[in-house]
Amino acid sequence: MLNKNRLSLSGDYTGDFLLPATAKVVSYYLESHHEWFERCAYPMATVPIDDNSYRLCPGRFKCLNFVIEPVVGLTEILHHSQ
Repeated sequence: MLNKNRLSLSGDYTGDFLLPATAKVVSYYLESHHEWFERCAYPMATVPIDDNSYRLCPGRFKCLNFVIEPVVGLTEILHHSQ
C-alpha cells in the first residue's frame, strides 16, 4: 500500500524448525515469554500489543535521503495447551 506519507510492505511467513527439548520444556519457555522476550529482542525496540503479541522495530535507517523505520508484528505466541 502506498500513500504520500507512508509505504507499507507486508508478508506472511510460515515454517518449521527443530528444538532440542521436550514439548513440555518448550511450552513452558514460550508461556513465560513476558519474562524474557523484550530483553532478548534488545536492541530492537519492543512494545507488547497484548498478552501474546509484540511489535518489533529493528531500528531507523537512512539511505538516499529516505528514512525508514521497519516494524514487525509477532503475534499469537502459543499457550502450552496448543
